[in-house]
Amino acid sequence: MSTAAFVAGNPHAPNRQFVGWARRVQAIERYPELLGLGDAVIVAPSRLRAFAAAARRDPAGALGAGGTFTVSPLGHRAVYCFTQNQVSRGGRNSYPAGFDWCDGPLREPLLTARDSGASAYLPIRLGSAR
Repeated sequence: MSTAAFVAGNPHAPNRQFVGWARRVQAIERYPELLGLGDAVIVAPSRLRAFAAAARRDPAGALGAGGTFTVSPLGHRAVYCFTQNQVSRGGRNSYPAGFDWCDGPLREPLLTARDSGASAYLPIRLGSAR
């Protein structure tokens, strides 16, 4: 399985395409240690509206009431890091579509990955699981 290859070859793939690929390669089934798999993208404030519109059409997380995309935590930042694509074991999804990964402990590793051009495989906490 090469998530990096999929993302590199399809950098703007909608979530439904990523989910289809993950099912075809049986990513979750082949790797029982994974609770989920996805990719995050760094979004400049000038691209926030376009990203939100795409996320409303094909969300990689739960949308707010009435299908709204809401940045969480609220606030204006120099950059945002959102989940673009996501698949999880048993359909679990603990983070909303507008959850900003750059407003927390993953900010530095995500920005370092951007600056180096290397992929970053980062564990996240889902309740008590990591």
